[in-house]
Amino acid sequence: MGAVQPLALALVVFSALLIGIGAAWRSVAVTAPAEQCMDSDMREQVRMLILAGIDQALKEQVSRVFEMWMKDPSEQPKRALVGTHIGIDAYVRSRASAKKWNPPQCAP
Repeated sequence: MGAVQPLALALVVFSALLIGIGAAWRSVAVTAPAEQCMDSDMREQVRMLILAGIDQALKEQVSRVFEMWMKDPSEQPKRALVGTHIGIDAYVRSRASAKKWNPPQCAP
Protein backbone atom coordinates (compact mmCIF):
# COMPACT_ATOMS: atom_id res chain seq x y z
CA MET A 1 0.00 0.00 0.00
CA GLY A 2 2.89 2.38 0.77
CA ALA A 3 4.33 2.03 -2.75
CA VAL A 4 1.03 2.92 -4.40
CA GLN A 5 0.94 6.44 -2.99
CA PRO A 6 4.40 7.50 -4.27
CA LEU A 7 3.62 6.05 -7.71
CA ALA A 8 0.23 7.76 -7.81
CA LEU A 9 1.90 11.00 -6.75
CA ALA A 10 4.55 10.55 -9.45
CA LEU A 11 1.82 10.04 -12.05
CA VAL A 12 -0.01 13.18 -10.90
CA VAL A 13 3.23 15.19 -10.96
CA PHE A 14 4.10 13.84 -14.41
CA SER A 15 0.61 14.72 -15.71
CA ALA A 16 0.85 18.22 -14.24
CA LEU A 17 4.28 18.60 -15.82
CA LEU A 18 2.91 17.65 -19.24
CA ILE A 19 0.05 20.12 -18.85
CA GLY A 20 2.50 22.81 -17.77
CA ILE A 21 4.78 22.10 -20.71
CA GLY A 22 1.80 22.32 -23.05
CA ALA A 23 0.75 25.67 -21.56
CA ALA A 24 4.31 26.98 -21.72
CA TRP A 25 4.64 25.78 -25.32
CA ARG A 26 1.50 27.71 -26.30
CA SER A 27 2.72 30.89 -24.60
CA VAL A 28 6.19 30.55 -26.14
CA ALA A 29 4.65 30.15 -29.57
CA VAL A 30 3.00 33.55 -29.14
CA THR A 31 6.04 35.37 -27.70
CA ALA A 32 8.97 33.54 -29.31
CA PRO A 33 11.37 35.51 -31.50
CA ALA A 34 11.19 35.05 -35.25
CA GLU A 35 12.29 31.63 -36.41
CA GLN A 36 15.57 31.13 -38.17
CA CYS A 37 15.12 31.02 -41.93
CA MET A 38 16.33 27.91 -43.74
CA ASP A 39 16.15 26.23 -47.08
CA SER A 40 13.78 23.33 -47.66
CA ASP A 41 16.52 20.68 -47.28
CA MET A 42 17.53 22.05 -43.87
CA ARG A 43 13.88 22.35 -42.78
CA GLU A 44 13.24 18.69 -43.60
CA GLN A 45 16.47 17.59 -41.90
CA VAL A 46 15.49 19.46 -38.72
CA ARG A 47 11.94 18.09 -38.94
CA MET A 48 13.30 14.53 -39.22
CA LEU A 49 15.49 15.07 -36.13
CA ILE A 50 12.51 16.44 -34.19
CA LEU A 51 10.33 13.49 -35.21
CA ALA A 52 13.10 11.03 -34.29
CA GLY A 53 13.37 12.66 -30.85
CA ILE A 54 9.61 12.42 -30.36
CA ASP A 55 9.72 8.74 -31.37
CA GLN A 56 12.52 8.11 -28.88
CA ALA A 57 10.62 9.91 -26.11
CA LEU A 58 7.59 7.64 -26.55
CA LYS A 59 9.81 4.54 -26.50
CA GLU A 60 11.38 5.75 -23.26
CA GLN A 61 7.96 6.50 -21.74
CA VAL A 62 6.69 2.98 -22.53
CA SER A 63 9.87 1.53 -21.06
CA ARG A 64 9.45 3.55 -17.84
CA VAL A 65 5.81 2.51 -17.52
CA PHE A 66 6.76 -1.14 -17.97
CA GLU A 67 9.56 -0.85 -15.41
CA MET A 68 7.11 0.59 -12.87
CA TRP A 69 4.73 -2.29 -13.59
CA MET A 70 7.47 -4.85 -12.93
CA LYS A 71 8.49 -3.14 -9.68
CA ASP A 72 4.95 -2.70 -8.35
CA PRO A 73 2.22 -4.83 -9.93
CA SER A 74 -0.57 -3.35 -7.79
CA GLU A 75 -3.43 -1.71 -9.69
CA GLN A 76 -1.94 -2.90 -12.97
CA PRO A 77 -2.56 -2.78 -15.86
CA LYS A 78 -4.69 0.30 -15.11
CA ARG A 79 -1.71 2.44 -14.01
CA ALA A 80 0.35 1.31 -16.98
CA LEU A 81 -2.50 2.14 -19.35
CA VAL A 82 -2.85 5.64 -17.88
CA GLY A 83 0.87 6.33 -18.24
CA THR A 84 0.91 4.92 -21.75
CA HIS A 85 -2.13 6.94 -22.84
CA ILE A 86 -0.54 10.13 -21.50
CA GLY A 87 2.58 9.38 -23.54
CA ILE A 88 0.59 8.53 -26.66
CA ASP A 89 -1.43 11.73 -26.40
CA ALA A 90 1.75 13.83 -26.12
CA TYR A 91 3.31 11.82 -28.97
CA VAL A 92 0.40 12.33 -31.37
CA ARG A 93 0.11 16.06 -30.65
CA SER A 94 3.87 16.62 -30.84
CA ARG A 95 4.17 14.82 -34.18
CA ALA A 96 1.26 16.81 -35.60
CA SER A 97 2.92 20.06 -34.51
CA ALA A 98 6.26 19.00 -35.97
CA LYS A 99 4.64 18.18 -39.30
CA LYS A 100 2.92 21.60 -39.39
CA TRP A 101 6.14 23.43 -38.47
CA ASN A 102 7.14 25.63 -41.36
CA PRO A 103 9.98 28.09 -40.72
CA PRO A 104 10.48 30.89 -43.23
CA GLN A 105 12.43 30.25 -46.41
CA CYS A 106 15.72 32.18 -46.58
CA ALA A 107 15.92 34.82 -49.28
CA PRO A 108 18.22 33.79 -52.14
